[in-house]
Amino acid sequence: MLYFIHILFFSLIATIKFQEVRQVPLPLSQYQWENRLLLVFAKEKSDEQLLALKKQLKAEADELKGRDILVFYFFQDNSGEFEGKKLDEKEVEKLWKSYLPSREVTTLLLIGKDGGEKYRKTKGFDLNEIFSLIDGMPMRRQEMRQRGKN
Repeated sequence: MLYFIHILFFSLIATIKFQEVRQVPLPLSQYQWENRLLLVFAKEKSDEQLLALKKQLKAEADELKGRDILVFYFFQDNSGEFEGKKLDEKEVEKLWKSYLPSREVTTLLLIGKDGGEKYRKTKGFDLNEIFSLIDGMPMRRQEMRQRGKN
């Protein structure tokens, strides 16, 4: 009987841990004033534009981190990913309805720290264009000054 209780207990703990690993906090408003968000909406994970963009993002990881940018991926089947973790499908569906990205091509959105949409593009993604846009924002200039003093 004690053996059964131990098995049950550890199964419960494993289930809770598994759920913690899979759960990513949404809605996005919780990142407001702390992070800029790149929201990538694509038909599917194998989309060619998406794969090319992911390569660029990986190569520019330090630039993203320096600008407090988090990257979220959303797919037409209402699945989503953030830092390799799955997102709640109902929350992803709400984001598709809220931002109304193209369903035909990969769409990239930049959401500022204030929560407002700052940039939207559906092809020819150029991260340097996004970095220049961010670096021209008053909040980013203030961040650079403050970080330069530290």
